[in-house]
Amino acid sequence: MKHFFFLSALPTKAFSRALVLTIVWALAGLFPSLLFSQNIHIEGQVADSSGIGLPAASVVLLEKKDSLFVLFGLTDEAGRFTLKRIEPGEYVLQISYLGYKNHWQALEIKAGQGNANLGKIVLEPSSMLLNDVEITADRVPLSMRKDTLEYNALAFKTQPGAVVEDLLKKLPGIQVQPDGTIKAQGKTVQNVLVEGKEFFGNDPKIATKNLPADAVNKVQVFDKKSESAEFTGIEDGRDERTINLKLKDGKKQGYFGKANIGAGTEGRYEGNFNLNRFGRRTQMSAIGMANNNNQQGFSFQDYINFMGGLGNFMSGGSGGGSMRLSFNIEDGGVPMGPMLDRGFTESWAGGANFNTDFSSVLP
Repeated sequence: MKHFFFLSALPTKAFSRALVLTIVWALAGLFPSLLFSQNIHIEGQVADSSGIGLPAASVVLLEKKDSLFVLFGLTDEAGRFTLKRIEPGEYVLQISYLGYKNHWQALEIKAGQGNANLGKIVLEPSSMLLNDVEITADRVPLSMRKDTLEYNALAFKTQPGAVVEDLLKKLPGIQVQPDGTIKAQGKTVQNVLVEGKEFFGNDPKIATKNLPADAVNKVQVFDKKSESAEFTGIEDGRDERTINLKLKDGKKQGYFGKANIGAGTEGRYEGNFNLNRFGRRTQMSAIGMANNNNQQGFSFQDYINFMGGLGNFMSGGSGGGSMRLSFNIEDGGVPMGPMLDRGFTESWAGGANFNTDFSSVLP
């Protein structure tokens, strides 16, 4: 048997470079899709019937099989757009612009192909009727309705058990900070409404951290006038970025809450709970706590939040077609005094809050 040995005359570094280049070229020949499939771009221009480019038109790429959101972009001042790094597959491109009909286009991206240039895409004014063409879609991911940006929650997939905050993290143009603060199109969101109403007070995180994501049908983003401007009808320039959650039919009422309980030696105990129910016109809450281990009861600020904010606390929550009734029972909380048990403070407190809107039934 003969044995052959090859000795490289290249220096060590040069040999290493040559070896790396050889491997790269081999992979390029054997697996071209691995090198190029991630770099396919979709390009085009959106224009009106006269050929003038439409700036800030929304361009959305959806998966063809289930209409789930893939990528989002806006056209530039000349109406041009680029969607980058598209995986091979079958897609649907949706283009929308205020005052024009939505444009739908099926696309197939193949592994190893070059960039897809769609050329000039002309939108038709919404006043024109298409007699012979009917376009239907179950999941339009986002659209503009006058001054409101509306997201279709069905187009954004969330994990089972996810809450609204998880859904918002998937919406283009919306960011959720680690502390739960929300920004929409660069502005801090000051209100989160549910079906157009405050949800158990004016803290946006009550809705985003408690409502299940699968209960939401639409997410609407708009600028709400300040309370002063709404009351006087005079613009004051203090509009508040607001999110309104439209719920699915059958999901417009339900419960959420939490409870904690603990026990220790020498008869020590602690426990607290909050239970909330929301419906089409009513919101009800109940809170309670008890302990004998020197923990403070509810603070004055807790009661203000429980009543839905300082405005509702001062006014009793009535007005505008709504009514709020509440009662609190406390001993050792605020402002009642403590009971002493061998140097330990025993505290218990509770409260209930009921808010209903009669505007839909008033003549």
